[in-house]
Amino acid sequence: MRNNPKTGAGDLIKIPYKEGWHTYARILIEGSYAIYDCPSTNDRDDYNAIIQSDILFIAGVNVFAIKDGNWTIVINIPFDDGDRLKNFYPRYFNPAPFNPVNKGFYEVYKNEIEDAIEKDWIKTGKIQLDGSHSNFHVESRINDYYDGKKNDYNRREILLFKQYLGLQ
Repeated sequence: MRNNPKTGAGDLIKIPYKEGWHTYARILIEGSYAIYDCPSTNDRDDYNAIIQSDILFIAGVNVFAIKDGNWTIVINIPFDDGDRLKNFYPRYFNPAPFNPVNKGFYEVYKNEIEDAIEKDWIKTGKIQLDGSHSNFHVESRINDYYDGKKNDYNRREILLFKQYLGLQ
């Protein structure tokens, strides 16, 4: 594992999310993180199997998750032409009511966003909640997913977004 906090596309990251458990993420070309559905209690070295795992969600993550030593860079796996994430660019939306751009974005991607809202932004495809998330938020989303709970942070964002759109 690299101790150098400088990150780059293709870096495979180990993310602890509860005592004794971790999963992995990979930094995408545009800097978002693909969080994989591969919970484990042991370090894994089957990197190709990890990056072929289902993706829980894509998120922008602030730099302190790695710089503060919370997450660890395991290895860099460069993107090749056959990599399913090589040209994957998720669309983000910000449910903030003060941003009038969101109304138009919502209308264009209405079905995908409603699906993302309904599924709590877990395994929803290319529409994701905008922002640079802390390691705590990402870890809580992972932990809540495996515990079968809705994530409180996401629930608040969903409520705000529904209120903004007049759905509640």
